[in-house]
Amino acid sequence: MSASNPIRRLLIAGFVALNFIACGLVYEYDDLRGRPDSVSASSASSGSGSGGSAGSGGEGPGGECTSANSSGAGGCDSPNLDEDPENCGACGHSCLGGNCNLGRCQPTQLGTIETAIAPVEIKLVGDYIYYLATDCYGRISKGGGTGSCMAHPPADDGFSKFALDDTGAYFTTKAGAVLVLRTGEEVAIPLLGPDALIVPNEIALDGANVYVNSKSAVVRLGKDNDVTGAGTVSLAPVYDGHALLLDGDNLFYTAAEGDAGAVGRVPKDGGLPIILTSGIQCQEAAQWADEIYTTDGLEIVRIAKTAIENRPERVATSPQPIVRMTVDCENVYWTAYNGPTTTGGIYEAPRRGGEAMELAGTTGYPTEDFWVAPWGIAVDDTALYWVKEGGALWILAR
Repeated sequence: MSASNPIRRLLIAGFVALNFIACGLVYEYDDLRGRPDSVSASSASSGSGSGGSAGSGGEGPGGECTSANSSGAGGCDSPNLDEDPENCGACGHSCLGGNCNLGRCQPTQLGTIETAIAPVEIKLVGDYIYYLATDCYGRISKGGGTGSCMAHPPADDGFSKFALDDTGAYFTTKAGAVLVLRTGEEVAIPLLGPDALIVPNEIALDGANVYVNSKSAVVRLGKDNDVTGAGTVSLAPVYDGHALLLDGDNLFYTAAEGDAGAVGRVPKDGGLPIILTSGIQCQEAAQWADEIYTTDGLEIVRIAKTAIENRPERVATSPQPIVRMTVDCENVYWTAYNGPTTTGGIYEAPRRGGEAMELAGTTGYPTEDFWVAPWGIAVDDTALYWVKEGGALWILAR
């Protein structure tokens, strides 16, 4: 039966409305108390610079591959492209402070983040890396140094997720609140107070609204809700909602219960929620162009944004449980870690499918610790960035 059959559409709609059980998904400030560096609702994204969105942000990324870190043309004075960190493997390819070994750049510590708890995620905007931990929201220069906290959660609460645009930084909290640190302000204030939402997770933004995926629903509220008091509008019922991705007029979301799972789509202005795929226990999520990338914790798959109950296509299998992931025009990147065995690392695989390759981890660096307990990950056209437990921020030149 065709997916466009109107009877099937009604059956799918009924399933969504009556028993929506979805998957266990996960996925620029000039003055951080106010203004991101030329960030807009269509460009800010989680875990990405020129890379893909990994949980929140504006319109979905896509386009041609670019690299600002390698000329690849002409000659150079380097006598040894195997070891020259400014011409590693090719003339003009800088390791950005790291060593060069056999023509491949090596990871190097970029800086340290001020936090007592490992950051959950990082975002690249302009010349800065913005980060969120349970106890701290802050930034650190891409040039390195020590990150500084610019906001803390209310007492007896903790940050959960965040999103950025020109109007400020927006947060969900573990106590069920939604906060905003507006551009030019020094204190985050509530758009929704504690217990307003049940376990709010990912958050996304457009010009006028904030969107949140929570344990019970995907909701919309105005950025001026602290003034209007209009409250939330429910867009899609979910159980144990996690990831949320905004692309144009549509929101893509995930939710989880046990081993049953799904990825859904709903118009941001309201309308019929549609199941894109089901039967997978998704966790992290990211987007590139017309596809959603997600994982059950080990297997990474991709799903067309226009699909209706289609089987996902395999991308790669991680050797260890996936912690966070992001995507760009060529590859999917992720952090992975198995605490009991102290194994894991930083990995990549071709976006269109292929084998996972360790960039930094157990196999290649068994005596190092920069891959131990990694968390947030982000990519731009020059480097891959990740932060590990304890707040050390690492970089690997592309």
